[in-house]
Amino acid sequence: MFKKIIFFLTVFTTSYLQAATRDISIEKFLELAMKIDPDYLKLKSQKENLNHYVDKNMPSNPFLLNLTSEKGYSSVEGSDTTEVRSELSKSVLRSGSKLSLSKSEITRPGRKENVTSVRLEQNLWKNSFGRDSRLRESSLGKLRTIEDMKILEQQEEYIVNILSSYLIYKKSKLNFELASQILSESKVTKKNVQRKYDLKIANRLDLDQSELLMLRRSEELIEIKKAFEDAKRRITTTIGMDIDNLNISNEADYFADLESKAQKLFEKQNMNSRDFIQSSLLVEQREEQSLLAQRDYGPDVKLVLGYNKDESQIFSAAIDQDETVVGFKVSIPLGDDNARAKIADAKIGSYQAQLEKRKLRDELKIQLDEKIETLKSLKQLIEVSERQKNLSQRIVKEEERKYQIGKLRLERLIEVKNDYATYRKNFQTKKYDYRIELVDFLALNDQLNLSR
Repeated sequence: MFKKIIFFLTVFTTSYLQAATRDISIEKFLELAMKIDPDYLKLKSQKENLNHYVDKNMPSNPFLLNLTSEKGYSSVEGSDTTEVRSELSKSVLRSGSKLSLSKSEITRPGRKENVTSVRLEQNLWKNSFGRDSRLRESSLGKLRTIEDMKILEQQEEYIVNILSSYLIYKKSKLNFELASQILSESKVTKKNVQRKYDLKIANRLDLDQSELLMLRRSEELIEIKKAFEDAKRRITTTIGMDIDNLNISNEADYFADLESKAQKLFEKQNMNSRDFIQSSLLVEQREEQSLLAQRDYGPDVKLVLGYNKDESQIFSAAIDQDETVVGFKVSIPLGDDNARAKIADAKIGSYQAQLEKRKLRDELKIQLDEKIETLKSLKQLIEVSERQKNLSQRIVKEEERKYQIGKLRLERLIEVKNDYATYRKNFQTKKYDYRIELVDFLALNDQLNLSR
């Protein structure tokens, strides 16, 4: 009866724990972290802010209303003056032009001036027909793309960190389970030696050695448990819920797909990574900045077209006059050391960007080659470790049989058991080390994202 009660309690507890465990995919697991992590939410807001990057850094060109009202007080009685001016203007950067409408009313002794004017100013040298504004907009667009790619890099790095944290947790969990199993095996060995000792078949030295083995396994378990608890605490904090309540249902399929992606990249490396594209865009942007700096140093020539409507009154005579205005505005900078310094600085910046681009391509090639060799080596080591584990398992079984019939010393049995424990741990560890390196390799190739 008691055994039946224990059985039902065991079944109930197992069913409850299974019901409490939630099956989710790796993609959903990553989304859990992204929803609550301040670092990722900050990246998301930075990306949204880029929508205004170009407008924010271009010169402001609103409709501009200027109002002026002045009154002059003369020492001669009756000679006070008043002046009222208003102007509405708008600069069109993409065409390099400015349109303005103004009206002025001036009252002086004996006359009253009333003039309405329309002006169109067109740049002919600096920002000729808006070319510099369009070039500046293009340059800012490249910088915006670079910033966008930097955020994508940071988001991908975030995914790498989350996946790596999960893999470290999973590896430490399996190591803890393996260490617990190995401790149980050492207890069985100790029990067998104790039985032989009680039967006067084993000596005191054998008993002490078996107990020392068990204590060593206990010590290892304590250390491994601490590493496991630390990894569990970190990943639980990241996702905002107890990792023990989650079961990653598609882990094997997810990493199989990643490995398939990696195999294709082994055959054809991706040299046009985001880092390299950023470097290329920066070279183009620096060249545009250098050109803008050169164009900014020189005369400013504008064509002026306009129309005046004069409805003034001088003494007793009324004026009603229309006139068309055609002219030029010319501004010539003399001794502008600041502009020359900007030109020199822009040229140096362009040259440095070209050097960084060349250096980055070489570094990227080296990093990719090293990662490929690391993955290939780990794959081979996994195969070797698996064979070692399987062979060691067979050896342990045979050596245990020999020990039971008295044909093997305990020292030799402990030695092969130690080897078997090491090979099992190595095999388990290398499998997850391979997955961690796989994630890094795909991130280096910009192939790591939420969708498989």
